[in-house]
Amino acid sequence: MLDFLVFVQYNFSGEAIILNNNALISAMRTAAGRAVMLLVVLFGVSVMSFGLSAISPVDPAEAFARRTMFNVTPEKIDELRVQMGADKPVHIRYLRWLRGIFSGDLGTSLMTRKPVARDIAERLPLTLKLSGLALLLVAAASVPAAAVCASRKNGVFDHITRGVTVIGLSVPNFWLGFLLLLVFAVIFPVFRVVETGGGLRALILPAAALAVPIASSCVRVFRATILSEMNKDYVTYAGARGLSPERVLWAHVMKNAFPPMLTMLCQYFGYLLAGCAVLEKIFSLKGLGSYLADAVLGRDLPAINGCVLVVALIFVAANTFADLVNARLAPRMAHTGGDA
Repeated sequence: MLDFLVFVQYNFSGEAIILNNNALISAMRTAAGRAVMLLVVLFGVSVMSFGLSAISPVDPAEAFARRTMFNVTPEKIDELRVQMGADKPVHIRYLRWLRGIFSGDLGTSLMTRKPVARDIAERLPLTLKLSGLALLLVAAASVPAAAVCASRKNGVFDHITRGVTVIGLSVPNFWLGFLLLLVFAVIFPVFRVVETGGGLRALILPAAALAVPIASSCVRVFRATILSEMNKDYVTYAGARGLSPERVLWAHVMKNAFPPMLTMLCQYFGYLLAGCAVLEKIFSLKGLGSYLADAVLGRDLPAINGCVLVVALIFVAANTFADLVNARLAPRMAHTGGDA
C-alpha cells in the first residue's frame, strides 16, 4: 500500500535521488544495526579490559601501595585490596562496575581520590582539541599534496613526496615529538619546553608530531583514490569538452573522490585520539592520554577501565559518523552497497 511513496535525497553533487519506502526502511535497519554494533563493541571492550586486569600476575593493591606509600605492610595491602574491591571475584566486580556505568559512575580513582567520570570530563576536552587540531593538519597537508602528486604522476614532486611519506610512516610520533622539542624549543626557542596556559600554542608541536605519520599514510591512499577517479570515462569526456586538466581535477575528480577521503579522515580521528597518551606525557599536557598513562603506571584499575571505555566509545562513534557521512555524500553508492 505504501509502495507508491517516494523520498528525495540529494547527493554531494546536488543531484536528486528518488528513494522509495523500501530504501528508507533499509536505511533505518542500517542505523539500528550500527547502534547494536556499538553496544556489542563497548561490551566486548569492557569484558577484555576486566579480563586482562584479572589475568595480570601483578597484584594491583600491592603495586599501588608500593608506589604511593611508605613502610608498606601486608595489613596495609590487605586493607587497600578491600578498599579497591579486589578481594571480590572478577565477575562480581565487573557486574558492579557495569551497573555503575548506567548511572554515570565509573568508580573512584585511586590516584586522585575523585570520581573517574569527573577526572575524564576535566581532561577529555584537551585531548579532543589536540586530536582535532592534528586532524586539521592531516587534511590540510594530505589532500593538496595527494592532488598534486596525482596530477603530476611519476614527476619530481610525486617521487619526492612518496619518499617523504615513507620516512613519515617510519618515524614514531613520540620520537618526532622529542625532535620537535629539541629544534623548536631548544635550538630555535620559538616555543617553550613546557607551555603554560593550555592555549592553542601549547598544542601546535604535539599536534604536528601526531599528524605526520597519519598524513603520510593519507597522502598515499588519497593519491591512489584520485588516480582511480582520473581513469574513469567522465574525465575523458570532460577533457574532450575542452576543460583544462586543472578544472577537471578540482571541479570533477576531487568532488567524486572527496566522500571516501572524508570517511578515512573521520576514521583516523580515533587513531589520533589513541595516540595522544605518549605525546601528552612528553609535552606535559594534562589530557586524557596522560591520565591513562599515569593510571597504567599506578595500577589504577577504575581509571584504566573508565578511560578505555571512553576511548572505545569515541573510536566507534567516529567510525559510525564516517559511515553516515559517506552515505549522505554518496547515497547512490551506499544504497548499492546495501542492496548487494
